Amino acid sequence: MKIVKALVIIMGVLIVLGMGLLIYGFVTRLGKAPAEDGVPSAARDAAPLVPINEPAAGFGDVPVSLEVGEIVIDMQAEASRLLLRTKTAEGTEVIRVFDLSTGATLGRFVIGK
Repeated sequence: MKIVKALVIIMGVLIVLGMGLLIYGFVTRLGKAPAEDGVPSAARDAAPLVPINEPAAGFGDVPVSLEVGEIVIDMQAEASRLLLRTKTAEGTEVIRVFDLSTGATLGRFVIGK
């Protein structure tokens, strides 16, 4: 019985310490001052942005070849990147990443079934 009582006390102390660390983490994240331009550092580091004061250079048509039976599931623009998510006939998902300023294919992620 003494062992159970000791375990309950130790687990209670661990819960209190865990909650304290969780609250500390929230306070430190909320207390950080934003950058001078107001953009969070994670968003700034994600991808370079196309300058607004310059007109975007056209890159014409960019051919994207899909396999037979492959369908487009989603398309999303993030900063200066375009993410195109497709699904093959076999069920494999592919995420293609394009640079919006040049139209170049930067790479792709193949997510197996």
